[in-house]
Amino acid sequence: MRRRRVPVALACAVALVVGLGLAPAQADDLAGQQAAAQTRVNQAQTAVTSAQAALSAANDAVSTAAAQLAHAQAVLEAAQADVDAARQAENDATTALVLANQALADAQTKLAAAVAAVEAQKDAINAYARSIVQDSLPLVSIAALIDTTSTASLADRLQWHDTVAVINQGTLDAYTAAKDAQEAAERAAEAAQQQADQAKQAADAQVETTSAAQAVAAQAAADVAAALAQQQAAQESAVQVLRDNQAALTTAQSNAASIAAQIAEAERKAEADRQAAALAQAAAELAAQQAAQQAAQQAAQQAQQGTNPPPPGPPAPSVNGPALIAATARTLAWPASEGVSDGDGTPGTAAYRAALQQFSGKTCVRSWLPDGRVCALFVAVVMWATGLDPNYGGGGNVCLVSTNTGYMRAHPNLWQEFTYTGNGSLRAGDILVPWDGGHITVYLGGGQQADASLDYVRPGLGGRTGSVRNTYVYSGYAFRYIG
Repeated sequence: MRRRRVPVALACAVALVVGLGLAPAQADDLAGQQAAAQTRVNQAQTAVTSAQAALSAANDAVSTAAAQLAHAQAVLEAAQADVDAARQAENDATTALVLANQALADAQTKLAAAVAAVEAQKDAINAYARSIVQDSLPLVSIAALIDTTSTASLADRLQWHDTVAVINQGTLDAYTAAKDAQEAAERAAEAAQQQADQAKQAADAQVETTSAAQAVAAQAAADVAAALAQQQAAQESAVQVLRDNQAALTTAQSNAASIAAQIAEAERKAEADRQAAALAQAAAELAAQQAAQQAAQQAAQQAQQGTNPPPPGPPAPSVNGPALIAATARTLAWPASEGVSDGDGTPGTAAYRAALQQFSGKTCVRSWLPDGRVCALFVAVVMWATGLDPNYGGGGNVCLVSTNTGYMRAHPNLWQEFTYTGNGSLRAGDILVPWDGGHITVYLGGGQQADASLDYVRPGLGGRTGSVRNTYVYSGYAFRYIG
């Protein structure tokens, strides 16, 4: 018995199915990295929060120290003002004392002059009295020597003894006035001295008191200034710590985002690989069934050698094509678990995008890149991807439902049309169209279908890319691949 060769396409498909998928070790490693990165993010966030609290406390301490410094400086300024006032009072008292001493000196000078005049008059009177007695000089001569009054006038008015008495009395009056002035000056000087002494004592006491307060205030100001400097240094340190922690948080977040992106890319690649594996598996099953079918036909022909073959009948329906169509549609569409909805901006699957790029030379495909948000285009891409009907659409605008249905009706050797109500008569891989012809989907079996949705207003942005959802086209006409 001759050994059958396994088709090359089947071998390649099986190898592809076996080789696809993300290695568990790689997935575990990425998960571990993600957990570690999130831990670092949490730690950095905690550090930032602590640093912010420390900075807030440092700011409060700086504010308190600044207020204390301002108070200490105000106390110091008040003490300095008291010292300045005491010094000014002392200066004023000293000036008053100088003036009193000057007045006393003037009075003493006047008194000395008066005393000298009295003594001179006394000496003159005594001398001339002795001279009169001795020389018997005329009285007129004595009067002339003592006073400047003319002798004629003096002889006419006074006797000698009257002249002497008057002159002596005037000198004594001048002496008495000078003596009184000296005593008054002495009393004034003594009062000024007492006032100056009191002012000096008060000033010295005030200076001593305020100097002590000034020293305390100065020390307090110095202490507060040192504390303020320390608080400001702590504030600067807290600011730097906060900046460092914020930088660490940013780095940790960036690392976590990078790992998340790697995981997302790995998941996307794994999904694409899974979809490709499902497609390859369906192709392998189809190839195996076709090989078995060919072998069965060859065996039948060999068994009928020597007899006339039966007349050709209608083409036997393909039991493999619809299954491949369903598997391909499921591969290109997002699974129902993704919850893709109209207008949510979800991009097409990697497999669907790759297929759109592969067939971008066909009519209307390029207008709807990259996500193919058109129901009729999604069905056409599914058919092209299966390889069952490479000429699907006949080169027309497959973005129209009418193009799809018109082509399938024009090729009854490949497509069988029938009407349906509900899912009972449907098979996985059937193409469904509602009665109004406004939509087209691929039935997946089990009450599910794969389709896309059109949005004329926002081409490529609105609508919905290919996704799996529960059947909502409950009745209409269907096309089943039989080629």
